[in-house]
Amino acid sequence: MKIKYENLKSGDIVFCGGNSLLAGIIRFVTAGSFRKKKDVATHCGVVVDLYGQKLIAEMMPEGLELNSLEDYNHGGKRFIVGVGRKYLTSSTENAMMKQVALDLRKGIEYDFSGVVGFILATPNLEEKFYCSEYVKRLYKKCGTKLSEASVDRVSPQDIFNGFKNGIEGELIKFSE
Repeated sequence: MKIKYENLKSGDIVFCGGNSLLAGIIRFVTAGSFRKKKDVATHCGVVVDLYGQKLIAEMMPEGLELNSLEDYNHGGKRFIVGVGRKYLTSSTENAMMKQVALDLRKGIEYDFSGVVGFILATPNLEEKFYCSEYVKRLYKKCGTKLSEASVDRVSPQDIFNGFKNGIEGELIKFSE
């Protein structure tokens, strides 16, 4: 099954890979290869319906951002690996949208030390997040379990593998 942008639902997790040095390092740490692979996720974000639009909430170096799917690939520097779909109740979807809106107002910051900490296995900061930490925390705050990995030691690939292996929900290929 393939999914198009217009069929994304609130709560879908969009996984992507990238061509940057950071993406290469993440790929090496989580999948053992610097080479670009179609089935290795180096970044993720969550689809939310806010302001009458489907947007992707994602942690970026500037902090939590909302981007359209067109902007999500950052001018071709990233490619979508797949979409993870957990079948959520409408109340969970609403809670997720409210939490993202609250987090945007709070100005949640990116966790640079967490990315380094993931690689070096050092402690994490409480209120700063990198992409997969934020996704897992968002699901947890909305009452839905996601991934067996600890909150401060979860990579995009960990969550992706949960969907790929059918543990978390359904992994859907993306069609542009």
